[in-house]
Amino acid sequence: MSASAVHDDFPITRNYAFLNHAASSPLPRVAVEALREYAADWSEHGPALRQKWLEKIESTRSTLASRLGCQPSEIAFCQNTTAAICCVANGVDWQPGDNVVLANVEYPANVYPWWAQDQRGVGLKFVRPENGRIRLEDFFAAADSRTRVMAVSHVQFATGFRADLDKLGTFCRDREILLLVDAIQSFGVFPINVKASQIGALACGVHKWLLCPPGLGFLYCDRDLCERLKVWCPGAESVVRPQEYLNYDLTYREGARRFEGGSLNLASTYCLEAVLAMLHEVGDEQVLRRVRRLTDHLCSGLRDRGCRVFSSRVDDEWSGIVLFTLEKHPSGRVVDALAKSGIITSVREDRIRVSPHFYNSEEEIDRLLAALP
Repeated sequence: MSASAVHDDFPITRNYAFLNHAASSPLPRVAVEALREYAADWSEHGPALRQKWLEKIESTRSTLASRLGCQPSEIAFCQNTTAAICCVANGVDWQPGDNVVLANVEYPANVYPWWAQDQRGVGLKFVRPENGRIRLEDFFAAADSRTRVMAVSHVQFATGFRADLDKLGTFCRDREILLLVDAIQSFGVFPINVKASQIGALACGVHKWLLCPPGLGFLYCDRDLCERLKVWCPGAESVVRPQEYLNYDLTYREGARRFEGGSLNLASTYCLEAVLAMLHEVGDEQVLRRVRRLTDHLCSGLRDRGCRVFSSRVDDEWSGIVLFTLEKHPSGRVVDALAKSGIITSVREDRIRVSPHFYNSEEEIDRLLAALP
């Protein structure tokens, strides 16, 4: 299946040129059908289909593990990216004087869980970008002998800058620093192999580039790290015998499932399984090439119109997120005017943010360019 062939499988294209996947994505038809299946299952059978639900959770877990290059036992489902990061931030055995290195342009989900550790004597060391680019050498220079964690977004939400996970992973491994990656702005476009990149933990929600409803995320946690982290929010599903409700035994499951305290978002799990199958059918390389082609086309047109493109387009730094400004035209007013024309974008840090996915068309990009003041 070609990437462009699925354009009509996204019903939103009938009403809008939707170019805002870095915010929340519309559902493809396969996700809508999965929701219908879930609703029918629940309404017609209720909990009698518990075994089917459990099997769907495990098959989705296995598919995610395959795409990330890890074992299914290293994947835990949770509410969102924040919850996944909190599993790590609250679980580290911190000592007073420890610190976390991160950029000062991170989304709050990758700041506040670490900031909250200040009550345990943990400090934050912020790295400042230069013209939207976060230099690896600045990350490396910020780390010291008390750095326990380096927390980084694979793609930054407000700049579109993409970090080199392989180089970060090598640096952290050599210094016994935990590398945590927020992948919500990249996974679904950029392939990630957590073992090859030596990532200790990875957090991701599914409502952006994974094209699912909000309310579900997942955590990859290296098996050895699972054993070292404290479980900060245990529940019935965290333990080895979850069905023996009154036989209290706080012996945790092996691997990441110890972080799954209770019931999961089954509706979004149905959708995630369907979307992952669709992405597999299209092909990772096709998705990646398509997003690159669309964003290159966008940036070329923006520069022709005298816009300032803020996001890096270097081969190992570009992403599906492009930010730009128009001289003498406030970004918020431009975004509002585009929305009235059925072109959906957003504003971040007083810049217009455009984030097309693989199913979008060149015609939709041209429609945006033609609508600019």
